[in-house]
Amino acid sequence: MDKALLDYVNFFNLDLAIKKQIFDLNGKDYLSYDKLVKYADKLYDGTNSLKNKFLNICKIFNMSNDILVTVCEFMDKIRDHIVNTDYSEQDLKNIYNYYFASMSVDRLNEIRKNIYGDSTIYDDIEEWVLVEIINNCTSVNELLHVFHQYAINNLDALRSVSEIAYKENEKWSVTLRGEDSDLARQVYDSFDISIDVGTTDIVSIGDDKILITVRDRGHALQIETEEKNDKEIGVYYFIPKVLEPEMFDNIKGITKVEEGDTFAVGSFVTDKENVGSEIFNIVKKVPSDYDYIEFMHQNNRK
Repeated sequence: MDKALLDYVNFFNLDLAIKKQIFDLNGKDYLSYDKLVKYADKLYDGTNSLKNKFLNICKIFNMSNDILVTVCEFMDKIRDHIVNTDYSEQDLKNIYNYYFASMSVDRLNEIRKNIYGDSTIYDDIEEWVLVEIINNCTSVNELLHVFHQYAINNLDALRSVSEIAYKENEKWSVTLRGEDSDLARQVYDSFDISIDVGTTDIVSIGDDKILITVRDRGHALQIETEEKNDKEIGVYYFIPKVLEPEMFDNIKGITKVEEGDTFAVGSFVTDKENVGSEIFNIVKKVPSDYDYIEFMHQNNRK
């Protein structure tokens, strides 16, 4: 396994460990003061452990010292809130809900609008942008989402993973990288290079995790898979550029696009044997910039 692929394997292991730890830190029943103190200690120790996991993620992607310092300050601020609690049940519940588990819609939208494949800032994302987004986070869950978006949209890092298959036509190419697997080959083989697809990078990380970036579809369509059980795969996608809501009505699993929306998300679960064709159907239905121009022309719009 090459270093670039191993970095992604390590990242997703840390990503999963942080998600599990957030879940495990949720308190249950507090029947006595002693139990409340023990729970506060658990949150305190958990904060230190989570900080180390985030710093390991920073090291994987060779992030700057400014970002490391920002992460430390963020986690230390949460730790200080725990130290200053009066050990009341409500205070500890509020600390967990607000500083560990919460996910603001505004923060989610900020992350999506600023960190996506092929974005103008992300091709060479400036440190102050990440620092500002991290400083705006209020919870561990939000911070994890920042790093998740960073990892799955980091085209330079993804393209440093070893190539295992490649095909092209006169305009576009499809590249498969990472760990060879039946699922990865199925997805790769489903991309019909004879039609207008868009330059595509498919990165296979293990048997069930695949990251896909398709340029020129919704600006830079991003797709991620996750195994649900032995027979089913979850498919999650993000479309960073939405212009006309009507153009997105027939895409499987999409959250309804409203007038004024600038991006769209969607998800669905499918059988493993169908995941390749299902993903390519999504790709084909996400409009390109040319499709948008044609739509406006056909509907006599400017």
